[in-house]
Amino acid sequence: MTGVRKASACHRRGARVSSSTAIAFTTFAMLSGCAVGPNFRRPASPTIDSYTRPSLRATTDAADVPGGEAQRFVDGRDIPRAWWTLFESSALDALVDRALRANPTLVSAQQALRQAVELVAAQRGSF
Repeated sequence: MTGVRKASACHRRGARVSSSTAIAFTTFAMLSGCAVGPNFRRPASPTIDSYTRPSLRATTDAADVPGGEAQRFVDGRDIPRAWWTLFESSALDALVDRALRANPTLVSAQQALRQAVELVAAQRGSF
């Protein structure tokens, strides 16, 4: 019986040591988190002029086909929300309209989530 008491006492002592080690580690982690401190300054963002390689020319080459005129890059121009309409393609407009109509909205997503919750509740009831 004394062997059992010794093992039990050793187990409690080991638990005390490991809990005090955990407390010390947690305290150290919390204090080291303060090392950054309130004086932290976000580094400045890099200054860049464009996202392309500097070797790009201001215009593209022209081709001897209908619509093959040289194109140019325009900086600082605002792009409209329906940017695809700038192509003046009825097929592209119809495709985008069909895709937007088939796209689930927030309301339908909430309804699908509500339905899933109800199905889970129904399955729990069958068990």
